[in-house]
Amino acid sequence: MGEEEVRQVLYAVGDNHAYLRLNCEPVLHMRTMLHTYFSPSAPERDFSLAISTGRNGARLTHNHARQFQYVDQSLTLWSIIMNDMYQMWYLADQDLLSSYHVLRDTGQGLNRVQKCPSIGRAMTNVISRAQAKMGGGWVGSSVVHLGDHNGIYSLWERVLMKSRMRCILSISIIRFQGF
Repeated sequence: MGEEEVRQVLYAVGDNHAYLRLNCEPVLHMRTMLHTYFSPSAPERDFSLAISTGRNGARLTHNHARQFQYVDQSLTLWSIIMNDMYQMWYLADQDLLSSYHVLRDTGQGLNRVQKCPSIGRAMTNVISRAQAKMGGGWVGSSVVHLGDHNGIYSLWERVLMKSRMRCILSISIIRFQGF
């Protein structure tokens, strides 16, 4: 391996480290803050995480403990996805190049739908790892929807929206800290 190739490998390692710091650490920080400032079982006065259908846009009703678990599992799931994002990008490219898309009416208009078996297997594995890390009980569905009638966006399209999610997460951190 030549000097330039070694330099490129070191740059790639540095890029990966920077990515993990900028994308994984905020999610882990949010999870730490959740556990630091909220009790999993009993809310403090005026600090309940409970949601009620129809109130402030909520579509479900969860008591504080169930919503705490949902937020905790969502942050756990997202941290695993962020940590595996380079692999997800690679698999998304593989799926994108290995089959053709079809135009299908998904109930939300005509959309491109394409098989993505590699991403499907990877996401199923990610969900299994998140469930194992949570140690029991899962709030909501653990079904992976990739371009079917129940979820029109493939993971590939969601990966492209990652910077938007990072922005939303940053805004959530600011709001959570009360700024």
